[in-house]
Amino acid sequence: MTHKFGSFKYDGDLVERTHDKFYLNENRKDNPKEYFKFISAIASSVLEKPLVEVAEVGCATGDFAYYLSSVYPAIRLSAFDIDEELLARARREVPSVTFDLINIARNPLPERYDAVFMNGVHSIFDDLNWLDHLLASVKPGGSLFVFGLFNSEDLDVMIKSRASCTSGAWETGWNVFSRKTVAHAVSSAGGGQVQFHDFAIEIDLPKVSQDPLRSWTERLATGERLIRNGLQLINTLSLMEVTVGLADH
Repeated sequence: MTHKFGSFKYDGDLVERTHDKFYLNENRKDNPKEYFKFISAIASSVLEKPLVEVAEVGCATGDFAYYLSSVYPAIRLSAFDIDEELLARARREVPSVTFDLINIARNPLPERYDAVFMNGVHSIFDDLNWLDHLLASVKPGGSLFVFGLFNSEDLDVMIKSRASCTSGAWETGWNVFSRKTVAHAVSSAGGGQVQFHDFAIEIDLPKVSQDPLRSWTERLATGERLIRNGLQLINTLSLMEVTVGLADH
């Protein structure tokens, strides 16, 4: 079964994204994803500072914003998305956070922040038009954190999908830019120091038959868990941390 919910425009390009609407049927506020903990632990040196202003881009229904504000209640957090339906639920469920509409491919955020997060969103785009706007949204000396698919090999990969036996549009959301390409783009933009933190999941995720795009885990002989999805894509996830305003090394 496929669900048709409409399209979004990123920088003038029409992008099909039906899968994001699955968030409307989930409640993960009290069952945070493992990578939420991973990201917040790495960013703790920034988030534990006094009077920290933080933003999240691509917040969906506010699950990460809820988690971050519960772990670091002193931060001042704003969150942004391109989908008003997702934002409406986020506003209802996380009233302590300011939620607003933005297209990060077209505009930077309305203010500059000490830390900016974007999780699992950059693979929607077919280019890096989001990166300059994110970097411009970070205060000098602040940090940008982008979590998702980054290729450790020197190849950029475009991936699109659609449900079998349908004639609908091909959906994006799993493009894999290489670490080399993204780090070069940060350097070219005068961004700052870049480092990547590899994510290794420590719990089992079941396969969800109703949602073949949802990732699940498989145990290797070594005991490590491999993350894959119905695209036959092995998800090698990492967190890119950019310290803005410092020289790239």
